[in-house]
Order: sequence, then C-alpha cells, then structure tokens
Amino acid sequence: MLPLNAIQTWNHVFSWRLDHWSSFIVEDDFKFIARNGLNAVRIPVGWWIASDPTPPWPYVGGSLQVTPPWQLEFQLETQVWCPIFLGIQKTLVYIELLNEPLSPGVTLETINKYYKAGYYAVRKHSTTTYVVMSNRLRPSEPKELFPLANGLMRSVIDVHYYNIFDDSFENMSAQQNIDFIYNNRSSELNFITTSNGPLTFFGKS
Repeated sequence: MLPLNAIQTWNHVFSWRLDHWSSFIVEDDFKFIARNGLNAVRIPVGWWIASDPTPPWPYVGGSLQVTPPWQLEFQLETQVWCPIFLGIQKTLVYIELLNEPLSPGVTLETINKYYKAGYYAVRKHSTTTYVVMSNRLRPSEPKELFPLANGLMRSVIDVHYYNIFDDSFENMSAQQNIDFIYNNRSSELNFITTSNGPLTFFGKS
C-alpha cells in the first residue's frame, strides 16, 4: 500500500506535467535551433509511450501530443528517441562515480582514494561494468588519473572541456569558440588518447 504522501504527490503529477510541458521547451527554442543552422531535433521518450494514453503506473502519458508541430514550421527533421526499453535496466553498461570534482578544493589524493574505493565497490556487484572517473575541473594535470586507472580493468576517464568558465573566451564570437574546439581541443584530446593508457570519454565541451 502506498503511503499517503505518495498518493498526494501523484494527484498533483498531471498539473505539474502540464506546467513543465508549457514552459520547459517552447516555440522560441525551435526557432533558435533553426536560426543557428541546425536541421534536426531529438525528442526523448520512455518505453511506456507504447501504452499511450494510459501507460502503466507510475508513468505519465501524452508526451508526444504536447509539442505542437514546431519542427514542421521551422523545417527541422525529427528523431523520436527511446533511450530506455522495458527490461534493459538490468544491463548496466557503465557507472560514473562522481561528476566534475572541482580543483583545488578536491585534492588529487582525495579523489584517487574515493575513485579506488568506488571502483572496488562496483566490482563487488559486476566485473563487466565500466567504471567512469571524471577528471577534476579547473587547474589540474590532464593525465593525473592515469596511474590509478591504468591498474583498474574497464575503467574510463571522463574528460570535460568548457569555454564558458574561462574569461578568455568572452570576447570571442560563436564561430571563434567553435573553431577553438575544432583546432585546439582536438590536440588536447590527442594528448590523453594513448595506445597503452586507459580509455577516455569526451563527455562535454
């Protein structure tokens, strides 16, 4: 039997859903996408969409009906993306232990100790799941996690590069920022991509 607060919460889901749908993604977002040269949008949906309009509890239906045909108005191709299918939750491909620890507040010694403990905690339950370890943000050595990851099977280093947090990019145009990613980030990625080193995952830029 569900607790009372869960039932009360569920009774508000439908109004919350409508508020979310009417404000999270709006027509101006599609207009912005088209105006900046992109030609497609991806709409994520859950597996329960197959049972619309009355999916099994506790899922909520109607997600495809909520978006007006803005993609047609702005001549955008549409991909309906179903990243999760019923039953695949049993297959865990990877787990990331921590997202973007901030240097210098989080020391290398601390993060190494945490990642090592987290890695072996995962290995108690799975020998095949990839264990992802996020590089520290801000001043840090790009390969500082290599000594740890090299000794851990199926470990991956998650690399995030940001222009937004660096003042030197503020006076650049959008195109100059894009060119920097193509020309400079590629060399940074080549530096950490080695034939005898750990796997790397370029998560964000």
